[in-house]
Amino acid sequence: MKKWIMIPAIIIPILVGVVPFGWGVYLSFTDWRLANPGISFIGFENYLFLFQDRNFWKAVLISFEYVGLAISIELCLGALIAHLLTKNRRGQWFFRSIIVIPLTVAPVLLALMWKLMLSTSGGVVNYLLGFIGIQPVAWLANPSVALSTLAFIDAYIYTPFIALILFAGLQNLPHDPYEAALVDGASGWDCFRYITWPLMRPLVLVSIMLRLVVSFKIFDTFYSTTGGTGQCHYQFAPLGLSQCLPVRRHGLRHGRCGNSLRCHLFPHLHFCPYVERSYILPVVYRREVKIASREYACDNKANLMMGGV
Repeated sequence: MKKWIMIPAIIIPILVGVVPFGWGVYLSFTDWRLANPGISFIGFENYLFLFQDRNFWKAVLISFEYVGLAISIELCLGALIAHLLTKNRRGQWFFRSIIVIPLTVAPVLLALMWKLMLSTSGGVVNYLLGFIGIQPVAWLANPSVALSTLAFIDAYIYTPFIALILFAGLQNLPHDPYEAALVDGASGWDCFRYITWPLMRPLVLVSIMLRLVVSFKIFDTFYSTTGGTGQCHYQFAPLGLSQCLPVRRHGLRHGRCGNSLRCHLFPHLHFCPYVERSYILPVVYRREVKIASREYACDNKANLMMGGV
């Protein structure tokens, strides 16, 4: 009986994770388009096209820069907050409740809040900087500071996550090693180096790994603050934003990069191929045909009018 209970726990992850991922990998080796129901196998052509795109490699480099900067800020601030919460017992419950507020709000809303605060026209940040003689700064439009600004916004949202993990670890550290170290005359740095850090290292590594997974998938913060408009965003956009937006803008005719990235970015979109082929594709195809027919009729009408003139 116990073995039958485990079957849903095995089948559901396979249907939700393995099957969509495998379907996305298969589509990356085809010329599948949303408006074209037919699928032809083309091998590694999509990947070759992607790897030859300079914007792709630039986005990969900037993704690593962004993730490294954001996680470094979050780890330093999170460790500092966890240390202060551990040392200060008075009002600890209040501060623990306050720091989790960013985690309870959707990242899109926080990104929009920072977008208003960092605005060059009426933003509170530039308004306060004006009191000390600093001219308004385009925090989200200037490529030289936009990446750092977005990393700071990400740190504001997710620093409490790391702080709570490290705080829980510090709360559960044994006291005996510290008492023995103090008896032997060890300094504060020696206690941290030989006791605190070895005991906290697994939690730090887990925090970094969890944040790496989320940071490389970042999209909502970038899109909410910059909107992905103009040429400027290509200079500091991560992999997700720089590859998704061109496909969305140029429509169904310039989605070649999306085929090779689909297995990494959007495998869940192909969870039900039957529904996709039976319902979604025919509707989209008919819509494209109607639009093309309408444009053709308008062109013919315009030509007739010009001929009559």
